[in-house]
Amino acid sequence: MDDPKEMFSNAKPVGIINHMKSIGERMAYARKEKKLNQKDLATHLGVTRGSISQYENGIIEPSLENLDRTARFLDVSFEWLAFGRGLQDRSANTGNYEVLAKNDHRLVYLTDSERELVENYQKLSKKLQTSVSNIVEQMDSARKNSKK
Repeated sequence: MDDPKEMFSNAKPVGIINHMKSIGERMAYARKEKKLNQKDLATHLGVTRGSISQYENGIIEPSLENLDRTARFLDVSFEWLAFGRGLQDRSANTGNYEVLAKNDHRLVYLTDSERELVENYQKLSKKLQTSVSNIVEQMDSARKNSKK
């Protein structure tokens, strides 16, 4: 296992980060940490500098796509930027995540192993995919019944 001191060496102190209650506050903080101005971020996102100002001042919220692009551009974790949870520094998080889908206003992330499972599933014939889906549904049903 990795040395915990090394794994979290780039993480920001919790006290500095937790006081930021809004997406805008976290966005401005991360942008300034990278020594970027609002125009730099606006250009990257394809929005106006005024939009960035409105995001940072809590007047409007960025779309999920722009929030994800902002997190990647500023190299912060999506979870920290969007919700104020977890570590700010994306590289300090243990999983390598990829956006899978945007459903019901939620972003779904996959770890490398989850992505590999999906890729292997997609390589199966339709008949085998149906069999795997049935097995997973049975397991999920059994899990739900065991909680009752």
